[in-house]
Amino acid sequence: MPLSTDSGTQVVLGSPRSPAGTADESLSGHDDVPNGLAAVRRADALGAEGLDRVGARWCTGAMTSSGTRRRVAVDAPTTRRLLDDETGIDARYALVGPSVLRSHVLALLYGEHRQGALDAREARVRLDALAALKIRLLGDRVSRATAWRIALGQGWEDPVPAEYLAVATLQADVLVTDDPRLVTAAEGLVPLVPYADLAG
Repeated sequence: MPLSTDSGTQVVLGSPRSPAGTADESLSGHDDVPNGLAAVRRADALGAEGLDRVGARWCTGAMTSSGTRRRVAVDAPTTRRLLDDETGIDARYALVGPSVLRSHVLALLYGEHRQGALDAREARVRLDALAALKIRLLGDRVSRATAWRIALGQGWEDPVPAEYLAVATLQADVLVTDDPRLVTAAEGLVPLVPYADLAG
């Protein structure tokens, strides 16, 4: 099923970024690059067919033209939904997130259990699903430095949410989130796709 971004989302094209799971150390210390992000969008990762030249919007499915899976960044609430939906998204797409993601999902599950929304058995099932989820988690110095710059640029007091944007811009082709703060901050950094397109 094709993915479609929110209207007007821009893909910023620049120098090649690192393969998934590695960091482009050449970005470290590039204070002359706004938010350290201009060099992390890669045209060949999208493929020519993946760009609408008017607006450069994401418009293709799970595979790139070279036959590799699209990289999709997810936040904690999105990951929490995946545990319920059992859609096999982690087999169709290469999921990525910051190293704190599993702890954030754990906190969400724990809160639901404390509030009575999940019983002990249901919580264990979802914890097992979280452990089995195929997702690459990143927390290298480049992603942390990028999160720092994003948080400063947004004027956020807490840099942790910026870790999701940092990983998305450095290692993913699109971001899936419903968090209004991340949606707003992602403009001009990384395309957004709705959860329904990912899970459909």
